[in-house]
Amino acid sequence: MAKLKDKVTNALNETRILILGAQILLGFQFSAAFQPGIKCLPAHARALDLAAMVLMMLAVALLIAPSAFHRLAEGGHDSARVHGVTSGWGGVRGDGGGAAGVPGALVRLSHHGSNHQRQSTLRRKA
Repeated sequence: MAKLKDKVTNALNETRILILGAQILLGFQFSAAFQPGIKCLPAHARALDLAAMVLMMLAVALLIAPSAFHRLAEGGHDSARVHGVTSGWGGVRGDGGGAAGVPGALVRLSHHGSNHQRQSTLRRKA
């Protein structure tokens, strides 16, 4: 059986790896929000994009929290409480939070694709 120190170290390392991916996804969402084409999206698609961005920010916050908890609440010492906090948020962190941003990105892409097809059809007719 693994020691508590090993469990906490592994859990904190996993959150550090996950946060890199979450930060990249959040960066893409912020980048897309400031593109000129965002104005062409219907209001419901922009609202969905905003909701997806808020959920990604929540996911990033949940990924940051275990390391801060480990350092501030426990003084950097390994404890069962740190392990519980770090591994207890795993379902929300890894699955729910990150995946929540996907629908907004899909709506953006599908709307962009349909507009691109319409514009290319109109160009061919002209």
